[in-house]
Order: sequence, then C-alpha cells, then structure tokens
Amino acid sequence: MYNYTLTRLHCGAVFKMAFASGAAIGGAGGILLGLVERSAVGVFGGAFLGLACGLVAGAAAAAAAAVFNLLAPVLGGVAVRLEPVPAAETAPGEQAGETSGDPSGVSPDPPPPSSAVRG
Repeated sequence: MYNYTLTRLHCGAVFKMAFASGAAIGGAGGILLGLVERSAVGVFGGAFLGLACGLVAGAAAAAAAAVFNLLAPVLGGVAVRLEPVPAAETAPGEQAGETSGDPSGVSPDPPPPSSAVRG
C-alpha cells in the first residue's frame, strides 16, 4: 500500500491533456454540425470550432491547476492511496509463471510439407 498526497500539478501537462480532449470532442461536434449544414465552409468551420474548444478547455484547466497549486499546500492537498494488484490466478493445468507459446504473441509459420507429391 502506498500513500501519497498531491500538492502540486504541472500546468503544462494539464493544459495538454485538456486541450487534446477538448479539441477531439469540440472538433467532432463541430464537424458534425458542418456535415449537417452540407457545406464545405461548415466542415472547416467545425474543425476551427474544435481548435477553439481545445484552447478554451486547456486554458480553463491550466487556470484550475494553478489555483490548485496555490491552495493545496495550505489545505493539505489531496490524499491518494494506491494498492498493488493481486497476482492473477493461473488457469487449470498451467504452472505459475509459465507462459504458453512465444512471449511476443506471434506464432511462427508452419513448416512446409516435406513429402509433396507432384504429378
């Protein structure tokens, strides 16, 4: 069991994550609106709407992270408790730690037939 207290968030990382999600959701919604309008300007305008939504979402999340960084040390932060995942159970007939087949998950090609009869 691990106990942590979050008292600081990197604003740049928060901005990137919020920008990506805002741009994806806003872009999908904007392009959908452009397709409903049935015009090329509507589709490109929808893509711009995605960029604008991403920038607004990123700026708002970065501002919230900055406020969190100011208040968290004073208020004690956010407590996080992580517990390790228990070991997976093995299937009947397999030994623990034993894997079946190639560890890369790629099976080799079957060998060619050795006694091919051509007539």
